[in-house]
Amino acid sequence: MATIRYMLSVSAPAERAFKAWADFRGLEKHFAFAQNVEHKEGHWEIEYKGIFRASKVVLQHTEIIDSRLVAFKSCEGVPLAGSVAFDAAGAKTYVTFVLSFDPPANRIGDIVSEAFGFPGIQLEEGLKKWAEALEKS
Repeated sequence: MATIRYMLSVSAPAERAFKAWADFRGLEKHFAFAQNVEHKEGHWEIEYKGIFRASKVVLQHTEIIDSRLVAFKSCEGVPLAGSVAFDAAGAKTYVTFVLSFDPPANRIGDIVSEAFGFPGIQLEEGLKKWAEALEKS
């Protein structure tokens, strides 16, 4: 399983950062690969642009700690699990994003993904856009 870890600080209280993240519908605004995000009973369906074709992953929250943590895993689509932690530091919040996933075609998929910067670079760019939007709101 490949793992991506990214940390950034935002000039916003943890409560506001948490609320902005916990509703996955905001992903479409900030992450170029997210094409359609829908909340359905107990899970989220996210259509995304992969390297060669569009795909869908179904996510469910596995843990939510108000203003501190959102954890999730896939129950359909690419096997993945992740979390977003929010650590308050006065007027700032440190946000740590972790995503572990099995790329399609295992090692070959991993090599191709790395060559195209997917999902690492796209996630980093999306997280920066998310942070900028949060700070402006």
